[in-house]
Amino acid sequence: MLSYEHSLAEASASASRPAVAAATGHDAGAAARGPKLSCLPCRKRKSKCDRGEPCSSCVLRSTESFCYTVSELPEGSAVASRSSKIIGDRQAGNGGPTNGAAREDASPNSANSIDRSPRDELPGAPRSAKRSRLNTNEFSARPPSATETPSPRPHPPPTPSSSSHTGRSTAGAADLATVRSMLSSIRSNLESVEKAVPALASASSAVPEATGRDLRWADLAPHLPSPDDCMTLFQCFFSELDWHVSCLHSGTFYWVWHQLQAGHRISRYSATIFYTVVALTLALRPTAHKAARITNAPHSHSEYAERAHQLLQPQGGPEDTGLNFTRLQAETCICLYQVLAGGHDGSEKAWYYVGAAIRRGKALQLFDEGHWRAWEMSALQKELWRRVAHDLATLDRWLGVLYQRAMDLDAPIAVEQPEYVSADCWDTTTGARIEPSTASPNSSAYLVSRNQYSELILQLHRFLRTLANTPPAERYASALAIDARFVESDARLPSELRFENARANMTPNDPASHVTAAQAIVRHCSTRYLRCSLMRPFLLDRAAPPNLRYAALEHARKILETMPTL
Repeated sequence: MLSYEHSLAEASASASRPAVAAATGHDAGAAARGPKLSCLPCRKRKSKCDRGEPCSSCVLRSTESFCYTVSELPEGSAVASRSSKIIGDRQAGNGGPTNGAAREDASPNSANSIDRSPRDELPGAPRSAKRSRLNTNEFSARPPSATETPSPRPHPPPTPSSSSHTGRSTAGAADLATVRSMLSSIRSNLESVEKAVPALASASSAVPEATGRDLRWADLAPHLPSPDDCMTLFQCFFSELDWHVSCLHSGTFYWVWHQLQAGHRISRYSATIFYTVVALTLALRPTAHKAARITNAPHSHSEYAERAHQLLQPQGGPEDTGLNFTRLQAETCICLYQVLAGGHDGSEKAWYYVGAAIRRGKALQLFDEGHWRAWEMSALQKELWRRVAHDLATLDRWLGVLYQRAMDLDAPIAVEQPEYVSADCWDTTTGARIEPSTASPNSSAYLVSRNQYSELILQLHRFLRTLANTPPAERYASALAIDARFVESDARLPSELRFENARANMTPNDPASHVTAAQAIVRHCSTRYLRCSLMRPFLLDRAAPPNLRYAALEHARKILETMPTL
């Protein structure tokens, strides 16, 4: 105790003498190596960089006024701390004083200040390694240990710190503005989500409950047109548009429809086919047909197609890996809709849907007729399997040429050509082939020529994929050979499918003549497009023969010439 009192007396006496020790190099080095100071409330050691701000523990306890701080730090040691941001945000939100004001309350002139000894006020005088205790009843003073040795510590003269206080206040205001903008953004997002919840609920209710595999008329009636309008749309589909979608049999289709009307359950695959047929008819119905006057359908054709896809594969449910031919028919119908009426991104969607359908078909051995269980299948079942196989093969090859991507069916399929006879030629009950009772329109010529083109498309795709690695002479010869096969195929067409006869054969009061004319136009444009794709790589080949180099332009011109006829 005597040594402690002697040290205090010596420090008081030295307060009246000029401070010269700070000018020596020894004392400056000792000041730089000054000891860390203890923070009494939290017992946390504070480094040199933390003396200008309260420590985070004191801030979280709201005892920052008792924490050790100094008004000014040596140059290069001022470092922003996390506690200053916490205090600024707290005081700015509560309308209280800034960090600087809080430190002024803890200054030596305030009641809450730390009781510093006279030695602390001398810039060059040595001071104790332990800082002075608070002059309160909460903490009791402890004299320094005999083993502790004082070390000199520089204490620069105080300078005004109003600029730093202003900067911290500005930073606090900026942080508050950032928080307010974040809250505003969160509020707007929450409002948009609240508005979207009713729409999402209505959209989910538009798709029937697919937890089970069977559906009733009550599940589909709210989302389909009236039964009479549905029958009108179905009649339009099978009389005007069946040459687009040949994988359905009208007799079987109507039988399932009447079962649904009678209150029986149907599979969701059959319900998907109903949705897709309605979507296709609403999109492609002729303006002269009475189906064009149906304007009160609950949804548009694109919405029906979307609901058909959701019904086929319910969202959030497990992947359906069942091998079912009715499902494969539904997938084929959806693919054909995307190609014919899917809009600007329909072909891109169809490319993915076709790939999934082909993989399911491969699991069913659809593309190899030798592996079918033919002894269990009727003649009608075999016909429908052949139609689906050729429809998927044609779609796969067309999309492969369109996007220049690898095909899933890059080899000829081992499936016989379908007969493509009308629905009256089949007995719906037994599936046997019969003679039709009445004459009906027949699209077999167009569909057979389409399947023959499928093999030419496969050769064209192989040629385009290997074009870069083929020598020029072989490249020119292969292109001419493929083009000659296109010309030969066109020469075998019946007269009603020739483009030059399409317009002359149309009769105003004969819908069948309009269907035949549409088939001829589609066939003509498809041929010219494929031949243009074949010759297009030679446009920039200066070494190519003239009949190859400029042939693509001629085919493009022929396509444009069909526009007045369309």
